[in-house]
Amino acid sequence: PVSDYPDFLALGVVIVVTIPVVMGVEISVKGLFLLLVLNISILSFVMITGAMWGDTSTWTDYPFSIDGISGVGTATAELILAYTGFDYIAICSEEALNPRRAVPIATLSSVGIVLALYEGVTIALTMLIPYPLLDADSPFISAYDYVGHSWAGVVVSSGALIAIFGASISAMIGVPRLIYAMASDGLIWERLGRVNKTTQVPVPATIAVASLSGVLALLLDYDDTSQMYTIGALISFFLVAVAMLVMRYTEVQTELQPKLDDSYGTFENCDDGIDQGEQNGHPSGESWRHPCTGARARIYEDGRTSGEEAFGTGAGRRVDIGLLRSRAGIFMTDERINLAAAVLSVSVLAMSAFVGYGMGGDTVSTGVIVCTVISGIAVVASAAVFYIVPQTPWTDTPASSNVFRLRFVPTVPIASMISCAMLLMQLSYVAWLRCFVWIGLGLIVYFVYGIKHTKYPSD
Repeated sequence: PVSDYPDFLALGVVIVVTIPVVMGVEISVKGLFLLLVLNISILSFVMITGAMWGDTSTWTDYPFSIDGISGVGTATAELILAYTGFDYIAICSEEALNPRRAVPIATLSSVGIVLALYEGVTIALTMLIPYPLLDADSPFISAYDYVGHSWAGVVVSSGALIAIFGASISAMIGVPRLIYAMASDGLIWERLGRVNKTTQVPVPATIAVASLSGVLALLLDYDDTSQMYTIGALISFFLVAVAMLVMRYTEVQTELQPKLDDSYGTFENCDDGIDQGEQNGHPSGESWRHPCTGARARIYEDGRTSGEEAFGTGAGRRVDIGLLRSRAGIFMTDERINLAAAVLSVSVLAMSAFVGYGMGGDTVSTGVIVCTVISGIAVVASAAVFYIVPQTPWTDTPASSNVFRLRFVPTVPIASMISCAMLLMQLSYVAWLRCFVWIGLGLIVYFVYGIKHTKYPSD
């Protein structure tokens, strides 16, 4: 993957974007905002000129897709790089005033805006020139040359440099904060997590990221590094989807011992359900929490207990406490939820591998078809577990305070896992090999240093 010649321009870009990031977040954000305005202006220029000088006949003279569905999948996997960056919003959530509200809005808004801009530019570009005639190295210059406006191609191509600076600043802000979090947890050298008191920036982490990025940008080929970035991003998105499932289903208290604060009284019989729990001196008409689940309920003067505040799940259902505990507390423990998530992950990856690599040729062997069907059945069976087992109740108890409020669970996480796995299998074998090398290096760091210094065991 070493480039034919050292790319000193790329090294210069890394150095230039590192300086404002080290000086402080406010300075780098202001510069990033200015670059963002210029970038959107250039993209808007492309859409306007495409509507003025383009022609929709370019869409009908050539087939919609040359390489079919497989070509669309391969292109999508390689274009994931252009859509990444929204994850830095979550990385920097500690610096938001109200992250619970700001992070989801900012994430969805950024993805929606980027999608609209990219789709608009793509439509305009294919209206200017038939897509088979595009120059892969300089598509905008070739498009504007085709319609006789070469000057516009030069203007738009200058926007690529602006986009590079903007993306580099975003990465230089976000990635050091990942290093800071890992250093704070003791997984890597703790000195990398030191924060400058004046600028409130993790300077050692920023310099380490800039140094490594500069060396890689100087020596490695762009196509190879972009594939490495893409496969890393897809793997991280896949793991986040798995974590959504695990954390949504394993926060239910499964122990049969009371977990109630003294101010709510004590209950003698947890096994008989919430309606048969014994109230010890708690005033009627007020709320209390069930000792086995921490769920909220209300005692009425006639002794009835209302659980309608207590047992809402992610889908808005009401789950009886006996059913909840029989499924989540006895039949499906946290360990079994983790096992179901692991089986689902392996099955999704296996099915995607058979579909992506085994069915890519002109002929498909019977063995590949059989393996695809078997892995598909495993996906359906393991996914069914998460539709049957109740989710963590949405209560305001300490036991449920860390529950993620993602809607449409488990459908959204499972769909995300399948999408990421399918895109991963569109990448080359060489990209996977390099990915395993980097994962191996990370495991070496973990087992040599991180496992001895991590702060989780003490917690």
